Amino acid sequence: MIRTSASHSARWRSTVPVETSSAAGAGDRSSKEVDDVEAALREVERSVALLIDGETVRQTAMHEAAHVVTAWVLGGAVERVTIVPSPSSLGLTTLSGRLPPTEMAVFALIGSLVAGESPRDDEIALEHVGVDGVAEARARARRIAEDHGTAIETVAGRLASSRTMEKAELEALRLELFTLRAAGD
Repeated sequence: MIRTSASHSARWRSTVPVETSSAAGAGDRSSKEVDDVEAALREVERSVALLIDGETVRQTAMHEAAHVVTAWVLGGAVERVTIVPSPSSLGLTTLSGRLPPTEMAVFALIGSLVAGESPRDDEIALEHVGVDGVAEARARARRIAEDHGTAIETVAGRLASSRTMEKAELEALRLELFTLRAAGD
């Protein structure tokens, strides 16, 4: 999985040992207990999200939505996107698999073009294509933003209200947006 930034809650969730104490299942993870921990984490995420002002939510949703739509345009799949803040970022887009370096640079730069600068996204682009490739990647990102602005706004609107979207919901939205676009062409 590729993540555009670190996710504190995802790291914590993956390291929480939840075990049952029954003799037959000692050491086994209890799905009920895991579900309870995940539900508690979601509640904490919702509580934290309420502390962020509306403009920050809108900007972060646009930034992450631009990453999502760009991944789709470039043929990538998105595992999860969230605008629930962590200690290191206001949002996070997690890809399923990898994009080639030139595509990863475009993926990284789009958020800055749509919703304000992100030094980390610029660093990611430089890591993948170097100084010489950034201008071309930025031009491609600009074209995607222009060609798919309505899709970015739609994803941002849904993300701003739900705060987190998982793979199944994202895939349904991708099909809806890109099927409608193809029918309109």
